[in-house]
Amino acid sequence: ILKKCPCVDIKNGFNTTGLIIGYVQSGKTASFTTMSALARDNGFAITILISGSSTTLFNQSNKRLIKDLGFDESNSPWVHISNPTIYTSLTSYIR
Repeated sequence: ILKKCPCVDIKNGFNTTGLIIGYVQSGKTASFTTMSALARDNGFAITILISGSSTTLFNQSNKRLIKDLGFDESNSPWVHISNPTIYTSLTSYIR
């Protein structure tokens, strides 16, 4: 999937947005965890995951991401912002 995305070249003003969609019960959590790690390793600055339309699905996916990508480790290279709104102090950080 990542191979089909254009290369990131922020120095020359080239950036892009991509969208990956999956079906219910198709292994999306494992897929978007892997895609997030690969994207970060390949210079993508931000990954936004929309992991479900219910609180139960969101919480399940969020818990797995925290564990699998090591968000809770002290030396984690990730910044994890869970379910932000435009009213949080992190809005400018995300921009």
